[in-house]
Amino acid sequence: MSVHDALAARKGAYNVKDQAALHGIHRSTMFRLRSGERVASLELAMKMAADLDVPVEVLFERTRVAVHK
Repeated sequence: MSVHDALAARKGAYNVKDQAALHGIHRSTMFRLRSGERVASLELAMKMAADLDVPVEVLFERTRVAVHK
């Protein structure tokens, strides 16, 4: 489980469709972000971090630790 997945799950977004809805993006965009086909813009990364109530740098951690408050 990725850092993003764990944080999104805390918000009730357990799958790509729910994660995309949480961030207000199309699910195909979420799939591309997850696969590495697309890289999030700074604006999108900041929005995703705000949606998850974490600092943006947390989304770029390579560890699988998901307990950030």
